[in-house]
Amino acid sequence: MSESQSRYGIMEELNSKKLNEKTQLSKLEADKEDGMNQRDAKISELEKSVSSSESIYKLDYKRWKVQQESGIREKTAAFNSEVEAIKESIKNKDETYESDFQHWKQVQLQNIEILKRQLDDFKKSKDREIKSKNEILAEIDKGIENLKSMSKEQGTK
Repeated sequence: MSESQSRYGIMEELNSKKLNEKTQLSKLEADKEDGMNQRDAKISELEKSVSSSESIYKLDYKRWKVQQESGIREKTAAFNSEVEAIKESIKNKDETYESDFQHWKQVQLQNIEILKRQLDDFKKSKDREIKSKNEILAEIDKGIENLKSMSKEQGTK
C-alpha cells in the first residue's frame, strides 16, 4: 500500500505541476494574443495614416510652398520699402545739408556774439568794482598816512 500511496502522491504532484504549467501557458498565450492585437492595431493605424497622407501630401506641400513664397514677397516688399525710405532720406539730406549747416553756424555765431557782449559787460562791471575798491583802499591809506603824520607831529611837539 505504501507503494501505491507513493505513486499516488507522485501523480498528484505531477498533476499539480501540470495544472500550474497549463495556467502559465494560458497566460502566455493570452499575453501573446494581446501583444499581437496591439501591434496589429498600431500597424493598421500607421497604414491608414500612410494611406491618408499619400492622398494629401502633395497638397500639403503646395500649401506650404505658397505660404513660403508669400512670406518672401512680404519680406521683399518690406525691405524695398525700407530701402526707398533710406534713399528718400539721403535725397532730402542732399538738398538741405548745406543750409542746415549754415543755419547751425549762424546760431552758433549769434551765441558767440552774445557771450562776447556778456563777457565785455562782466569785465566792465568787475573793473568798476575793482576801481571802487582801489579808491576805498586809497582813501584808507590816505587816512592811515594822515594819522601817522599827526602822530609824528604830536610826538615832535
